[in-house]
Amino acid sequence: MKYLLLLTILFIGNQLGLACTCLPQAKLKKELINDSTMIFTGRVVSIPGSDDQGWLSEVTLEVIDPIHNVLSREITILTDGLNSSCWMGFQIGQEWFIFADYYSNKPYTDFCGRSRKLDSTKGGKKAKKTLDRIKKWIK
Repeated sequence: MKYLLLLTILFIGNQLGLACTCLPQAKLKKELINDSTMIFTGRVVSIPGSDDQGWLSEVTLEVIDPIHNVLSREITILTDGLNSSCWMGFQIGQEWFIFADYYSNKPYTDFCGRSRKLDSTKGGKKAKKTLDRIKKWIK
């Protein structure tokens, strides 16, 4: 019985220890914008689902401000899935700054990228400053 309890604790502890961690990002430079696939702000309108394993999810956003390489008013992006420790927490109605590259022929962003929810948190305020800087560079 002790061994079963110990194995259970080790297994749960191991799963909790797999939280998402990211390497520090390089400072954003204008040259990175030119190489970037797609930059926009958008409002989440649907979260259609995940792949079979839940590692990738699709999130559909209505484009509010097309900044770079945006060709439609509604865009579905791939992101880390609902079963991933790196799920970004998209919720319908939220506004996001999306900085996406392509993966499997679809726009993709992840927890370690530059995409952020536009809100009053520290991350949201930083995203707004980044957005303002990018808009000046793109003009």
